[in-house]
Amino acid sequence: MKEMSAARKKRAVIALCLAFLCAFSACAVQRGRAKKAKKFTWLTMGTGDAGGSLYASGADIADALQRQSETLRFTLKASTGSPENVKRLLAGDADLALITADVAATAKMSRAVKISASSRRFFRA
Repeated sequence: MKEMSAARKKRAVIALCLAFLCAFSACAVQRGRAKKAKKFTWLTMGTGDAGGSLYASGADIADALQRQSETLRFTLKASTGSPENVKRLLAGDADLALITADVAATAKMSRAVKISASSRRFFRA
């Protein structure tokens, strides 16, 4: 069996973490609602460029989560990659985003990046 490269392992770990985050968020959204007519909860997910692996991973995660939830739906937003996705999260232009571990660590540790109190939740370890 072929051994996975370090970059692929990072992407796999990030994808799994994001999938669990979304699944638990979706459960909380479901519990908080009274049973009414189905209303969809739309979330915007920042990915990578449309031909890249981050976009494909985002599409797979969105499909898997939508199959688990009757009301959760995703809009994929192509980007130039993780740095742009961090900016979108902080600006409120995305609800979720695929971010590589190195960019997340840099964003968390960098004093150059101003992280507001409401946005700090994206960078908790």
